[in-house]
Amino acid sequence: MLSNNNGFNYEIGWNKFHLKLFGLWPDKKKLNWGLFHAACIFFVLTIPRFAALLILWGDYDIMIQTLSTHLPFLMVIIKLSVLSLKKKVFIKMYNEISNDWNESIAAGYYHVVKKYANISRDISFLSFLTVWFACIAGTIAQLFYNMEKLLLINPDPNLSINLFWVCWLPYNTTTTINYIITMLLQIYASFCGIIIYASFDLFIMFLILQLVGHCRIIQESLRNLKDDSNNPQVFWIKLKKIIIKHQKINELTEILENTFNYCLLFQLVGCAFTFCFQGYSIMMLIKRPINILQIGMAGILMFGSILQLFLYCWTCEMLISESLAISYSFYESNWYKLPVKKAQCLTIVGYRAFKPLNITVGKFSKLSYGLFIDVDFKNAYSLIKLNLDFFGLWPMSRDNFLADNLALIHGINIFFIIFIPRSIAFLLIFGQTDVMIQSLSTNIPCILSLVKLYIFYKRKKVITLLFGLYNFFYLINFLYKKYSSMEIDKKNAPDPRLTLDLVWVSYVPYNVHKTKTIFVIHWIVQLYASVIGVVCYLAFDCFCVFLIFHLIGQLIILQEKIRNINNINNKNKNSENLLTKLINIVKRHQELIRFTETLENCFNKVLLSQLMGSCLNVSVQGYFLLGNFIRGELSLFQAAFTISFVLYTLTHLFFLCYAGELLVQTSMKIGFAAYEAEWYDLSTNEGKLLMFVTLNSMRSLKITTGKFAILSYELFITVIRTSLSYLSVLLAAKDSKS
Repeated sequence: MLSNNNGFNYEIGWNKFHLKLFGLWPDKKKLNWGLFHAACIFFVLTIPRFAALLILWGDYDIMIQTLSTHLPFLMVIIKLSVLSLKKKVFIKMYNEISNDWNESIAAGYYHVVKKYANISRDISFLSFLTVWFACIAGTIAQLFYNMEKLLLINPDPNLSINLFWVCWLPYNTTTTINYIITMLLQIYASFCGIIIYASFDLFIMFLILQLVGHCRIIQESLRNLKDDSNNPQVFWIKLKKIIIKHQKINELTEILENTFNYCLLFQLVGCAFTFCFQGYSIMMLIKRPINILQIGMAGILMFGSILQLFLYCWTCEMLISESLAISYSFYESNWYKLPVKKAQCLTIVGYRAFKPLNITVGKFSKLSYGLFIDVDFKNAYSLIKLNLDFFGLWPMSRDNFLADNLALIHGINIFFIIFIPRSIAFLLIFGQTDVMIQSLSTNIPCILSLVKLYIFYKRKKVITLLFGLYNFFYLINFLYKKYSSMEIDKKNAPDPRLTLDLVWVSYVPYNVHKTKTIFVIHWIVQLYASVIGVVCYLAFDCFCVFLIFHLIGQLIILQEKIRNINNINNKNKNSENLLTKLINIVKRHQELIRFTETLENCFNKVLLSQLMGSCLNVSVQGYFLLGNFIRGELSLFQAAFTISFVLYTLTHLFFLCYAGELLVQTSMKIGFAAYEAEWYDLSTNEGKLLMFVTLNSMRSLKITTGKFAILSYELFITVIRTSLSYLSVLLAAKDSKS
């Protein structure tokens, strides 16, 4: 039989050895080797490789090959950053799990912990065997059959192609000393990256499997829970231990989720791209003289990415199923022989377990088989208030009519200075598909700004708070429009009625070049209207996000009040009776529900228009980007502007969806907060009162887009899918026309 410490070390042995090999094992050492290795990979591989990518711009085969081999190293940098910045979290979780291991063996559950110890060790052995094989095979392939070198027909003299990886370096690598040092650094960074990539994933899987094992222990504890007629307190002591253990598992899962979910999101996206790029590379190799080692290397890299993703999904699927099994494990006990009160307490444990534990990828999707197959409050408040107040949009009453109706004045300004001239220009260029789409894509945010200004004007009395942030999108937009306007580039023979040299290509019913004064005034007015549109677009979204986060904060405070409702410390310090506390909690909950309904009624229609506008905007910008890329007319500056424009649109929508998703989850946790309170010490009547709050929280609070869809991560993914569908239709229409 394994001793306590030996068994635990046996389980994590392979993983601990490899993490210690690079000084990454989470301990209290002050030297931060994680950031050192991240910097090494970044400066030795990432910067030189991406510099080479810019030099190779336009050669699709070599670009795809470079990206496919370097994407895993980008993920390694992210993982190293997480290991370094979240070291205290790692240490806490490791110590908690180590203590739980010893307690589980002492309680007679050795067979459970041994089972998951063997599973964890087998996974580690298989993964590290694959990793070391990939390191050896990859080294041979890179030294003797480097695919990137073979794809280079006329290599740029600025590239260093005699090293482990094709890259650009600011010094001469042909000299012996420079060559040896650079080659060794590249090999070390490559080995380091591959091993850390696997070690990080296996460490997370080890933590998840430990949680799975403790869920199984809770199941067995509930099945074996019996009432002792000679000593009734034994039942309550055992039940209390089970609940405390369950609460600890819930807490550790939440810590694990909050620490790694965005890292896992990057890995999921990276795996998808790696799989696509490596698949393309393999198909490209088949069309050329085949080298077994080259195909084998590409196959190993693809297999490794799929294996890591599958193991993640498998362990998280086990966590979901085992945590859900807690909800019906007590049914397999002799619950029918228990008194009513004790049986009711078991149902509360079962109710909490109805929502299974899970690990997500950036909150977008749960890691499972299905996935594998298929603040600083004041600063933010002040900054956005400054933006809105500057344009007279801050919702507060003013002394005079002009100041009180600035939102309406700005809306009229945008409508007559930008919207109408741009719409007439759109009619004049009708039939020129590329120019029409580009014009439409830049005019959609203007329309959305008009809608948002109208909401500011009509709902001024309802909107009372604000949250915001400031960005530099307009600066990029202005510089691009001034020096590289795509609409001007597209019009080889422009309509003489169009004015091309203003901030925006538009139709004006008079000659703006008659005098310099008229031109300057019109240019400044158009610029001012553009600034108003951008700021209003930004400020409105930030306003909504702030209000939602304010609501989330109040819900979290309510959760804390529920958790501490029967706390021993509160009993000694506060004479207020429990009934009064519950009444205050219920009243506050009702106020927050009404606040959500007001927010929903105020903003749902404008959010629907923004949702539709975002879909169209992403589609037409993507059409323009791909069209120019295919024709070879896309410059780096044009690509940077278009991508920044799309990211600007998607970022706003993402923050709205993020806030909406967080609101849904936080409102549902009101019921779970009741479970985390010391409800087992309440009387029967008091427990029933608490259950009313729990039952009401089953209906989550939410913000919708015109009552059609809930603001959530799922909606954000749907928008991206829909935009890509529209993009494919536009490209198909263009192909059929040509």
